Amino acid sequence: MSTTKEITSNGPGANNPEGQILFRNEGRAYWSYETRIDDFSDLDQAYRDWLTTAKENGRRRTVLRARCSQEVVDQLLESNLPREVIIPLNTIWPESTDYLVVLGENVHASDIPEWSEVYNYWQHPNGSHKRPIDRVTNATQNEGFVITNELSLEDVPQLQEIWRPFGWSRQAVIDFVNTYRDNPKLWFSGVRDPQTGRLVSACEAELANLAGISLVEGTEYGTLPGYEGMGLCTAAVTALHAQVLRDTYYQTGTAPLIMAEFNMTSRSDVVGRHAGISIPLVENTSGLDTTPIQVLRMNVPVLDRLTPNTINYRDLGNQRTHYRDAYRHTYHRYWRNFIVGTLPLSSIEANYGPQQVETILSIINQENV
Repeated sequence: MSTTKEITSNGPGANNPEGQILFRNEGRAYWSYETRIDDFSDLDQAYRDWLTTAKENGRRRTVLRARCSQEVVDQLLESNLPREVIIPLNTIWPESTDYLVVLGENVHASDIPEWSEVYNYWQHPNGSHKRPIDRVTNATQNEGFVITNELSLEDVPQLQEIWRPFGWSRQAVIDFVNTYRDNPKLWFSGVRDPQTGRLVSACEAELANLAGISLVEGTEYGTLPGYEGMGLCTAAVTALHAQVLRDTYYQTGTAPLIMAEFNMTSRSDVVGRHAGISIPLVENTSGLDTTPIQVLRMNVPVLDRLTPNTINYRDLGNQRTHYRDAYRHTYHRYWRNFIVGTLPLSSIEANYGPQQVETILSIINQENV
């Protein structure tokens, strides 16, 4: 799950490659590399230069995201570059030998205390093993809730309440409600209480292109207090996947790489698994008990009502003044670790086949199904 959508540009007169955002929110310098990398020296030089620029400008977190060849990844695994995420693209395109790579590091301590619990879960996932479509029908037919992809300005107070933990302002929510229908790169899915019509759970997805990768990020998984633990967010995410696949895979024949970043503190990865998502190279992979992978370390905040972290810019010693602005106007005590998952082709074929997608879509906006 991501947070605030407001991103600061590099400023007037900036002359940076496409995809570089030096002053991204939450003290981050973020570069989505614009072309495929097939030479490790290019990746190495790009990251080290970007890290230098980020630190010179007092950024507390440096990230580079790139599409890399197998050869580059082989050398990356032998290097000291700070790899956080490595996604094999053959999980969605069997013929591909490339990877989506995220390099990242912070100037502050970035422990992952949640790793043991999360890792153990993905070795022995619990639950009823219901299919995603079963969770939709349970929420609608059995519980009476309404899956929706429609929003009006009357939904703004509820949607802001659901998305406030991710940093959404009222105006940002209004802008989303007013524009999402006309944007073919945006999707929305939510759940309404049948008694009040009130929106009680919601999520969205956004399409981007990264060096030829059609990348869809599912994000802002949220449910109002009092409605949690009922499977509503899973139902919303499942319907979100169905909409995305209808408009991409079942239109073009090529599946996008559907991804999500899961808050490890609140365990939103459980919702992802119930909706068919996997954690590549972690799920059913042994030997990682003390080696966290696929984790974006202390990436962005989520006001999840759980225990704050212990990060404080004063702990940076004589560097604290240099990095102080990266902490200002942020919820740095709620910066969280996120584990990254994808919707693999095997799950699409098992859980989101044409008939299943048609059935899920037929339920959307239908009361008393």
